[in-house]
Amino acid sequence: ADYFKGNLSSIEIAMQEVLDNLNTNYISQHPIGWYIVDFYLPEQNLIVECDGDYWHNRSGVQERDAKRDSYLRRKGYKVVRIWEHEIKKDAKNAFDSGNFEEFIRFYFLSIEKLTEVFHLKIFRKDLKTENGKIIDDLIEDIVKKIEIPLVDINEFKYWRRIRNNIIHQNLKIDKDRADKGKEFFDELYRKMSKSYIKYDD
Repeated sequence: ADYFKGNLSSIEIAMQEVLDNLNTNYISQHPIGWYIVDFYLPEQNLIVECDGDYWHNRSGVQERDAKRDSYLRRKGYKVVRIWEHEIKKDAKNAFDSGNFEEFIRFYFLSIEKLTEVFHLKIFRKDLKTENGKIIDDLIEDIVKKIEIPLVDINEFKYWRRIRNNIIHQNLKIDKDRADKGKEFFDELYRKMSKSYIKYDD
C-alpha cells in the first residue's frame, strides 16, 4: 500500500480472490485522507493492506506504515497488514489470522477506553497522576469501589498478554482463540457499560 496506487500487484490479486471467494463486500484502491488503502471492507470497517516483503522491509518504511496505521485507527478503522510471503503460502489463512488479531486488538482498545472513562467518573483523578497504573490496576480499583465482580482479573491479564504479543511479537492466533477473546471482551464490555450507567456517587 502507498499514497498513490495504480494496477493491483500479484499479492493484491491473490487477496482479491480470497475476498471474492468469501463473498465479502470490499472496495479496492480506496482513498482515505492522504492514503489509498489496498482493500476496504465497509461492513467490518476493516482495511486490509498487502505488504511486499522487499519494499516494506526497507529502512524507514515500517515506521511510516506504523504512523499510517495509527492515523487510520484513530479514525476508527481496523487495520490488517499481511506480508507477501504469508499471502503466497496461504492467502486465505493469512487473511483470517490477520483479521482475528486485529479484532482482538480492537476489542481490547474499547475496554481500555471505557475503563479510563469509568475510573475518572469514580475517582475524579486525571490518569496522568496515577503513577503509571496499567489497565489491570484501573479495573481492580473500579471493582473494589463498586463491589461488583466485573471480571476474573487473571483471565483479563491473559488476554492482555495475548494482545501485547499480537502487537509486539506478531503472534498469530486461530479462529477458536479469537472467538473466545471476542466473547470475553463482549461480556466484560457489557458488564462495565451497565455498571457505568448505574454508578452514582
